Amino acid sequence: MNFKSISIVLFLVLLLFGCKRTESTENDICDGIFFMDMDGFNGKTICTNQLDAYYLTNKGLNLKVLNDELAGKVIFELKLNPYDGPGEYHFGNNSNKCEVTVQGASDEFYKCTSGKIIVSEASSNKLEANFSIVIEGFYNKKVIHARGGVHL
Repeated sequence: MNFKSISIVLFLVLLLFGCKRTESTENDICDGIFFMDMDGFNGKTICTNQLDAYYLTNKGLNLKVLNDELAGKVIFELKLNPYDGPGEYHFGNNSNKCEVTVQGASDEFYKCTSGKIIVSEASSNKLEANFSIVIEGFYNKKVIHARGGVHL
């Protein structure tokens, strides 16, 4: 091997090991207060800078997000009842609820069948939480996996 061949091989090795793999996070996709990515819903992503409702009381934690679409609205609602402070809360066959309502040409209501939300901080003016849920359509029975977060 001559010097030129060795230089090329060395350059390729440095290039391969020098490349750092970065994984996509929700902050790469959305810098808003609320983010939700829905697989199975035509790759739908919601990113917004506002919560339409957020309540934290001694009875629970509630939030609501409305996202205007070209053909209607997507409404996400979440209720943790009771809310006992930061921690992991599950959805399914318990008092914690979440749903997605699609209003427009094809109205549909989706309810959480399973999933969880991890609340790291919640106060009257701050909410830090990430969720991963499975929702099912009431009429169409379509199952959608969604993940996202709230960073108020």
